[in-house]
Amino acid sequence: MILSGTLIRMGMTDSLIRPVRPLFGRIYRLSAPGIYVILMGFLCGFPMGAHTASDFRDRQEISSEEGQYLLAFCNNLGPVYFLGFVLPLLHRKLVLPYVFGMYGIPLLYGISLRYSVYRNRIPEKTDQAFGRDNAAKLLEPTGPAPLPAMSLTDALDDAITAAGRSILQLGGYMIFF
Repeated sequence: MILSGTLIRMGMTDSLIRPVRPLFGRIYRLSAPGIYVILMGFLCGFPMGAHTASDFRDRQEISSEEGQYLLAFCNNLGPVYFLGFVLPLLHRKLVLPYVFGMYGIPLLYGISLRYSVYRNRIPEKTDQAFGRDNAAKLLEPTGPAPLPAMSLTDALDDAITAAGRSILQLGGYMIFF
C-alpha cells in the first residue's frame, strides 16, 4: 500500500503498466491510472483496488465515473492468499476452474460493464487511440487539473499516513461489524 501510494504520488505508474496497456486499454478503454487500478486490484487483492482508485480520484487523475466503473470489478482476493491458502483447503487437483472463477469472471464482468452501463460514458474515439502515443489522453477527468507529482520524501510521508489511516479504518470496521 505504501509503495503503490508513493508511486502514484510521484507520477511513476506508467512504466509498470506499459506491458499490459495496449491490451487493457483496447478492451476496457481506460486511462493509464485506470489500468494501474486493475493491476493492483488483481495482483494485490483488496483493499488495494479500492484504495488505489481512491488515491487516483483524490489526485483528480481519474473521473468519478471511471472510479465507479473500476470499483465494480477490481476488489478481489489476492492471488497469494487465494492460491496459497484457499485452494489448498479445497483439496482439488484442477486449479484452473477456481482461478478462472476468482479472476476471470470479474475481468469479464468489467468488459460487460464497459459495453453496457458505461458504453456511452467512455468516448468512442478511444478505439483508434491505442497503439499510438496519445493513449494517455483517454477519459480525462472533468474538473480541476490533476495534482502535480510530489518529491520522494513528501510522497513517502503522505503514502505512509494514508496507508496507516486506511488500515486503522479497515480494522475499526472489522471490529465494529
